[in-house]
Amino acid sequence: MSLEKDYDKQIAELRRKMEELEALKNSHTRKLEGVQRFQELVSQLVQEYGITESELFVSRAEAIVAWVKASGKDEPPLYWRQLRDYFAQVIEKEQKAPKRGGKKAQALGTPTLPTGTYRNPFSGEKIEKKRRNPKQLDAWVEEFGFTEVRTWLKK
Repeated sequence: MSLEKDYDKQIAELRRKMEELEALKNSHTRKLEGVQRFQELVSQLVQEYGITESELFVSRAEAIVAWVKASGKDEPPLYWRQLRDYFAQVIEKEQKAPKRGGKKAQALGTPTLPTGTYRNPFSGEKIEKKRRNPKQLDAWVEEFGFTEVRTWLKK
């Protein structure tokens, strides 16, 4: 008789596990439906308003960045590692790319500072640019950013 009780316990345990798996399956199916509906809504927005998916995601950029940062605190998910690896490759390519000067760099969209005298508002130091950037001016651009240094031009 003890064998029958043991089988009954095993059957009850398997039924409980099956119920859990059914609940997980239903939950997963519902989530997949939500993802599909999201894709349909994005497509609808793109068609109705003439915007691209890129523009949609740019409009949500701050929220996306916050979400990525928050999700990488414990064990990073797969997409986090994929993004990390992708951006590591981008940075590596940028560092390996030869830096060119002259007209080719300008043609590629590299911004250049106009000629004139630049005054650093923090140190009061003045530098005159005639053709190429003096080393100190390049250092300022690296430290403060191109757009900031451009505002230091004195006419």
